[in-house]
Amino acid sequence: MKQKSRAFSFRGFVALADLIFAVSAGLLLLNPVHFEDAPAPEEAAKANPAAVAAKIAEIERSIPDVEHQVEQLQRTADEVLKNEQR
Repeated sequence: MKQKSRAFSFRGFVALADLIFAVSAGLLLLNPVHFEDAPAPEEAAKANPAAVAAKIAEIERSIPDVEHQVEQLQRTADEVLKNEQR
């Protein structure tokens, strides 16, 4: 007679995870998430070209600052990793 195992059943866990994923995906399809900050596609098509150009220019002006911050973060990360290896 074969004894029933009381160990963790991985297949059952995977089946449960698949079920939860399927239910959540189905709920998202029925009721999609809408973000407040993102304009509707119709509104984006009607955007003012001058406003878009101004926003692009603003982003381009901020790129050097962001690159400088990235370099500083990389140097800090290198120092932390060097200290961790010691």
